Amino acid sequence: MNDTPILPDEDPVSMPSMPTMRGGDPATLGRIDHYDLLRKLGGGGFGVVYLARDSVSGVEVALKTLHPLLKHNAEEMDLLREKFRLVHGLTHPNIAKALVLHLVREINVWDEAARRELKLSPGDSVMVMDYAPGVTLSKWRRQFPDGVVPLDLALEVGRQVAAALDYAHSERIVHRDVKPGNIMVETGMPPSAASQVSGLMSQEGPATCDMGRATRIRVRILDFGLAAEIRSSMSRVSTESGDTSGTRPYMAPEQWLGRKQDGRTDQYALACVFYELLSGAPPFAGVFETGDPAIMMATVESREPDSVESLDSPRNAALLKGLAKKPDDRFESCG
Repeated sequence: MNDTPILPDEDPVSMPSMPTMRGGDPATLGRIDHYDLLRKLGGGGFGVVYLARDSVSGVEVALKTLHPLLKHNAEEMDLLREKFRLVHGLTHPNIAKALVLHLVREINVWDEAARRELKLSPGDSVMVMDYAPGVTLSKWRRQFPDGVVPLDLALEVGRQVAAALDYAHSERIVHRDVKPGNIMVETGMPPSAASQVSGLMSQEGPATCDMGRATRIRVRILDFGLAAEIRSSMSRVSTESGDTSGTRPYMAPEQWLGRKQDGRTDQYALACVFYELLSGAPPFAGVFETGDPAIMMATVESREPDSVESLDSPRNAALLKGLAKKPDDRFESCG
């Protein structure tokens, strides 16, 4: 990328936020500095995400806006910069990298819908991330009957996610919101990418699934670049108590109780994801449909998940260990 420094501290240039003339590639939605907007990728409570192309390098990236309550709060922006410094250094084949926190100077968006959604003004910051092609794990698994993924492919998804999480945990960073919607699956990879995934797996021990199928997918975790103030989904591991943020069906008991969270919290969420791939739904799915937080929390704290019918006893035991109520009763690592 060509944005330097990562956390700019120069004063923003005063320029009009509304376009005065159309320019650039007519196939694009507009331009933010040297980023050409190509199409919307998604959105949520934190803002919107657009696929963009760096016109200098030609590289496609994901450009994410910030929630207005955050970007107009100086103290919260300072916290965001601090968290961004932590995650910017994460470099792993299965993590969508946080590239730059970009200070917006010039905005020329001619697509009306994009202009309304972006709500950008000069001086705002946007996060520029690796673009992870493919579909979310939520959508990918729906191609299989009843949304149940064959064991060899489910193992491969789990292995790649676990490798990324263990790496991040070794850097003292916890994700806190591991879920199918935050996991991208790329299929039909070129040979070079397949070799990269295969090489990563060979470093971690022998594979137990059909490599002919497994190396056709690459999994990447999203949202390591979003600050705890936006999604409360990652932070440096410390002795401080955590919070109850996360996505309910994948939250560990300690998240519900607002206690300290570490790599074993992500491990619980990964076990929930793996359970869903093999059974079609996460543990206690019916309880989460009630919408009653008290019932949900009581269930997660006290009730044991049902075994997965397609797994033998040793594998069910391993899965249930990852879903243990107490962090100390789980595995030492996600791998």
